[in-house]
Amino acid sequence: MVSQLKVNEIVQQSGSNLTLGGSGDNIVLGSGATSSFGKIGQVVTTEITATDYSNTSTSPAEITNLNVAVTPSSTSSKVLVMGKIMFGSSASARNFIQLRRGDTKIGNSPAAGSRQEVIGVATSAAVNDIMTVNFHYLDSPSTTSETTYKVFGCREGSGAFRLNRSENDTDDATVSRGTSVITVTEVLA
Repeated sequence: MVSQLKVNEIVQQSGSNLTLGGSGDNIVLGSGATSSFGKIGQVVTTEITATDYSNTSTSPAEITNLNVAVTPSSTSSKVLVMGKIMFGSSASARNFIQLRRGDTKIGNSPAAGSRQEVIGVATSAAVNDIMTVNFHYLDSPSTTSETTYKVFGCREGSGAFRLNRSENDTDDATVSRGTSVITVTEVLA
């Protein structure tokens, strides 16, 4: 049996969320209907499998080649930035990941004294561990100029932050390597 509800307007109650459907439900628009939910303009991604990048910085340093450029089609477009960063360092060291649009920090924790501004952090338990930080951030660049999103990484103390591999990178079946990815999706207004 199909039920119908005919209204001219649905108004969200102040201070609440408007929910259409439940988990696993599909929202279907009738023939000829239009949606203002937004559409995907473009998707651009960069994937790195190489294990040769490392840095010994204790403040965020740009991870070479782990960036992606997009030219929004409208100043009202939003850009969804998603990333998966895999890395290793010495045991018990905290490792920090930061996101930037050009030289501007975005999506990170707020500045507070000497604390790191990060979009993700992970601590290695052993020299053959590889860690993963996943992140997403919906940005409003407000431009139609080419915009580059960059990933920065560093670790505390001495030693190195190593992309896509563990500190020791021992050739053993119990040790892995990784792949790091950053993807941007333009969401049209």
